[in-house]
Amino acid sequence: PIQLSYGLCRRAVACGIMTFRYTVPDRVPDMAKKAGKALLEAAKDAPESAKKSTAKEVSPENCVAELQKDLLRLFLENTGDFRVVVEEPGKVTRGMDGIDEVTFKVLKGILCKRSAVFAQMLSPGHADPGNPIDSVTFKHVTAQAAKSFLQFLYTGAVTLEAPHVAGVAKLADAYEVPSLQAIVTGWLEEHLTPETVCPIFMSARDDAAEHMNMATLVEDCLLYMDANAPKCLPHMHTLPDDALNEILSRESLCVTEEQLIEGLLSWVEKRHRSSESVAALLRTHTNMDLVDAAWKRDRKS
Repeated sequence: PIQLSYGLCRRAVACGIMTFRYTVPDRVPDMAKKAGKALLEAAKDAPESAKKSTAKEVSPENCVAELQKDLLRLFLENTGDFRVVVEEPGKVTRGMDGIDEVTFKVLKGILCKRSAVFAQMLSPGHADPGNPIDSVTFKHVTAQAAKSFLQFLYTGAVTLEAPHVAGVAKLADAYEVPSLQAIVTGWLEEHLTPETVCPIFMSARDDAAEHMNMATLVEDCLLYMDANAPKCLPHMHTLPDDALNEILSRESLCVTEEQLIEGLLSWVEKRHRSSESVAALLRTHTNMDLVDAAWKRDRKS
């Protein structure tokens, strides 16, 4: 019995699960005394990593991570007492039949705790007692932007992507979520690149006239393209003609005639745009008289 107990306890001590204070009375046989002393030595010699394993399992960081997982599961269940209806750009909402409509069912309590605007909107004194507010509509944002915004309200975490970040920024401003505003600002400072600037610009452009923060984001994108025009040109083929003409007409665009011609012609070579559309852009935005003669000869050859 002593050997069995000692073996089990030794493993427990080695794993950091148990610690012992062992007192050996005089009447205990020598064999038990030796087992007790060995058990104390095992406790002393147990690796620090093993002793701390239990503490790690219940650390604040792990508790927060588990809470986030539970809240994310709750959000993804799409059950709640409040509806968020998303009218995506270019799509027509046709009511509760679900055609061309994206609806998220969420909990009022979470929205109110995370957003001062929702708290005021859904407060007992704000709504008509006989006609309580049970839904809100997000207009001119993508369903993915709305999902990212609502997921942040639930979990405090968000994954941002260039095509949707402007929509998330718009919702964070409209519903006064300062922590998300800070995350979006930091993301833009780090991820505004020649590859991402065009989709960010387009997603913010439609709302620039109505929302000051979107107008600021549009201007930031334009200034970035001005300063990095040669690097941005290979990616500008994705822009619609009106946006493209707006950008190429800017006097502050830091690009030479040769760089602009090379960039536009590359769209034809890579089959991003037709030769006709590129020819129209060349006629509008380039001046062949300003092109270096040596460059013309090299290009012809």
